[in-house]
Amino acid sequence: MEDKTKADYISIAENFIRKYVAEPVTPKAITDALIARAGEYRPDYWRRLRKGLEVQQREAGYSKAADRIAATKNPITRTKKGRAAVKPKQKRVRSVKLKDTERLINEATRQGLHELAAALYVVAETGARPAELPGIRMTDDGVITIVGVKKIADSDDQKGRGADRTLKYQGDMDDMKAALSWMRNADVPKLQQQVRTLSRQVWPTRKWYPSFYSWRHQMGSNLKSSGFSREAIAYVMGHQSVESVDKYGNRRSAKGRVPVVPDESADLSAVRDPAAIRAAAANAEVQQDQGLDLDLDHYIAPKPSGGGGFEPGM
Repeated sequence: MEDKTKADYISIAENFIRKYVAEPVTPKAITDALIARAGEYRPDYWRRLRKGLEVQQREAGYSKAADRIAATKNPITRTKKGRAAVKPKQKRVRSVKLKDTERLINEATRQGLHELAAALYVVAETGARPAELPGIRMTDDGVITIVGVKKIADSDDQKGRGADRTLKYQGDMDDMKAALSWMRNADVPKLQQQVRTLSRQVWPTRKWYPSFYSWRHQMGSNLKSSGFSREAIAYVMGHQSVESVDKYGNRRSAKGRVPVVPDESADLSAVRDPAAIRAAAANAEVQQDQGLDLDLDHYIAPKPSGGGGFEPGM
């Protein structure tokens, strides 16, 4: 598990314990609070919270408590009736107009939220994951390095998806340098909350508001309409596999340019194409079978040309 991911898990766990777990903080008290508040969270977040509590207890040296938390089941999703009452998933905004991006950045700047304005600029220009923001660097010649998160699976039933990438920036380098300088010590969870708060202020009548991932989806859409290969798209998005890009954006939602491209030093061969791998494996299996048939033909004796062979009833 990445250090940043672990720190995020521990943060949400400690916040939950501080708010909802009465003293003394025992394994039973933690699991009781987790179960009691299951109805207040969507299942995905409840699982994340449970994972956070498990990680926090394990890091504190309480392995038995961590095991108990990990084995706790969500009482809401265990029954059909409970599942029917689950909160629906919040709608994700997957497309952001350029004028909306500019309006948010301008409003953040006007309110003195310079770190937020910088974060909005960076995610819109690079499509980076929120957690990657503090680690982004750019050289004087416009080469951007993004250290990928999610490179390692959090559990045995998951696969790592993230990847490092080296990109060439084709926008205003002075603006990007200034924005990245604000990202060095960025408090990403705080910025994510500020995006929601500011969006509600700017568009009070809208039902749905963008998150940092909205600009990542928008970058995926722009890339898909750019004519880039699937490998290049996956590389820019920081994916290990071309199949992951299917989850981000579509050509119909494309709006605007793509200001980043793989740098000339980028190794796109590291991007997997599972479909091609499966096809190659299937082809190899067919060729192996055909080779086996030929070998068997070599060992099968030819039928006699004349009589004298065995016939039924002889």
